[in-house]
Amino acid sequence: MANVLPQNLIGQRLMDQYLVLKPLESGGFSQTYLALDMEKPTTTGYLVKLLDIKRTAHIDFQILKTCFDHEALALGQLNSGDPFCAVPKLIAYCRDRDQIYIIQEYIEGQRLDHWLESQPKLHLKEILSLLQESLSLLGQIHRQGIIHCDIKPSNLMRRRDGRLCLIDFGACRMPDKPTLN
Repeated sequence: MANVLPQNLIGQRLMDQYLVLKPLESGGFSQTYLALDMEKPTTTGYLVKLLDIKRTAHIDFQILKTCFDHEALALGQLNSGDPFCAVPKLIAYCRDRDQIYIIQEYIEGQRLDHWLESQPKLHLKEILSLLQESLSLLGQIHRQGIIHCDIKPSNLMRRRDGRLCLIDFGACRMPDKPTLN
């Protein structure tokens, strides 16, 4: 793929397969987009997370690359072999000179922070159920040697099927794993 700046990514094909449709959210050092797999156009879509170089002038680019490396490693490790994994499935990870992006499963659902805002009042039983599901999810991740490091309601999604899904592994740590080179 030729070097494409984030604002010019709409309408571009990544890896000759994923057509970038629209921007989604902008994070600290990344921009996310919705993309369509042109080889499987019936799928719901994919999330493209692009390291936004323009926002990284005051941060060591190598540190940010390492964060993206850890995120890709974590997603790959967490959904290797578990079809019901509670994290997005890693589709691809690309490091092309100064352009780095992750293509992952697009999670359809509602972020927990938005869901909580829409609830007039939660009963104790609902709160305990939510905490139990969240802690179970974190336990699964920790047992695989991954520490998320950014647990908050905006990083938990309630899938359409009702299950919680933990997203945004950009700050994760994997003490026992080397980074990608």
